[in-house]
Amino acid sequence: MGLTREIRLSHRLRLLVGVLNILGLACLARFNLPSEMLLAADGVSYQRSIAALLNDGPFSNYPGLFFQPSGYPLLIWGVSFFGLFPTSLTVVLLQGSIHVLSIMFLSKRLEKTGFARVVPFLFLFLMFNPILCLSAMNCGYESLASSFIIITVTLLLTNKKCELKELVIITTLQALLILMNTRFIAVAVLVFIYIYSRSYFKRLRPQVILLGSVCVLLPIFLLTARNEIAVGVMSPSTNLGVTLNLGACLKATGAHNIYGEFGVTCEELTGSPSLVIGSDQVAATFFNFTEINTPATVSKYDTILRNCVIKWYMDNPRELIRLFFNKTVFFFSPFTGSLSTGTFEINNSLISSINANVDGLSSNAGQFGTTPIIYATFILGLAFLFLVGVQRAYRLNFEVTSLLLALAASQWLISAVTIGDNRFRIPVIPLITLFAAYGLTVLLEKKSPSTDAQSK
Repeated sequence: MGLTREIRLSHRLRLLVGVLNILGLACLARFNLPSEMLLAADGVSYQRSIAALLNDGPFSNYPGLFFQPSGYPLLIWGVSFFGLFPTSLTVVLLQGSIHVLSIMFLSKRLEKTGFARVVPFLFLFLMFNPILCLSAMNCGYESLASSFIIITVTLLLTNKKCELKELVIITTLQALLILMNTRFIAVAVLVFIYIYSRSYFKRLRPQVILLGSVCVLLPIFLLTARNEIAVGVMSPSTNLGVTLNLGACLKATGAHNIYGEFGVTCEELTGSPSLVIGSDQVAATFFNFTEINTPATVSKYDTILRNCVIKWYMDNPRELIRLFFNKTVFFFSPFTGSLSTGTFEINNSLISSINANVDGLSSNAGQFGTTPIIYATFILGLAFLFLVGVQRAYRLNFEVTSLLLALAASQWLISAVTIGDNRFRIPVIPLITLFAAYGLTVLLEKKSPSTDAQSK
């Protein structure tokens, strides 16, 4: 009997590990961070957006709430309606608990499928993944997005019969994903295409079409309605043009680097675009206009800038290919050290502190104080396990494997056409880990993979 078949995780063990994980995150946040949570990437902006909602209500005119989709701050603000004041530590406990529960749910349900052998490794890899744990401590949507995707994938993997209740849960999770960031529209569309194609949902296809439409359109409507009432902007956000522009131009690397070369020439704009970062307007995007920077003006010029960038890509196909490749490399880059290319380390005092004290090495020494060669070796090993897992998973269930790969690829492709940022990989880390863990079990297992997976 193979090694992985001898390992079983009891409910008590899972619960104990989960509780220790949550307590560990809470202690790290409480005793190691001045603000009791990480403020990586857009963390400062989200923190101030939440404060604005607490002070002014859901229709606050704080710039960060119409620059980025306001779904994440609104969800955290909504916690106050359940008697929990959304302090930094409360947010860490909330996100950490959802993170742990989603992994426990995945490991429990997968034990009843053909993926049962992967459960022990997958549970440990996800529960103690440093980036997933750190993102649960961060003021940002990435941790919740990762957890919602885990739950969605679990329901799709283990649903062998037509269940309207589970369909409603999946719809709700996809709607929340889109509410937090509109880039997850791609995830929702792929999920509902898969559901529609399944034979056991055949009698519910009208409901699938209805729920899928509501899932995509309702969050966009709610975000747009909030911005229209608050500041008169008929858009869910005004950052698409700036996001595209950050990763474009002849000298651009494709990364999120506001202090380097970026931005295309846009004759329709009065002045050149710039991203203003100040003490009170961290997430507010403005341009060097001669006119007043009103929210409506920002929205108008964001649309113009978006069209300019798209036209520039069409006129410069070679640059499109070069930047696409660069952004792909950045999407899969490490989260810390000299090889890191992304925003998750910005203002991330815990990661910097850890790196500065590992064997006396500075935070610029590489991935956890290692060299690029060691990290490259690690990536090649992980890629090998990933490919082995994908190959065997296709034999187990072609449709499910295709869906999981498509979900992960959707976030990579969106990053590759906007800006290269490893932070955008966080929500799909569980999908990549699933295949890598499965590849490891295949290598350790003496017998060939079981083919008695879920029925199509």
